[in-house]
Amino acid sequence: MNELTKQRVAAVLMRNPETRTNDRMLCVYVWQMELEDMGKNTSSMDIADFFLAYTYTDLPTATDIRKLKRQLLFERPNLRQVCLFNEA
Repeated sequence: MNELTKQRVAAVLMRNPETRTNDRMLCVYVWQMELEDMGKNTSSMDIADFFLAYTYTDLPTATDIRKLKRQLLFERPNLRQVCLFNEA
């Protein structure tokens, strides 16, 4: 796990509070950022292309992303707060 991935996980947790309680959504956001950084067009990527990228590139695993999330939630208590209602 590298520092850039940790920064991305933190950014997703800050921008998208729902990812604090939804690991699948967190992984999707992080993988999208990673793939776009590799020059991949994620909006036109089909599942086969994702599987190839996941297999043959350095995308972080879901386990790695969850570990980083736990570490960040421990280090930054402000990220533990979850917005339960939309504030208008």
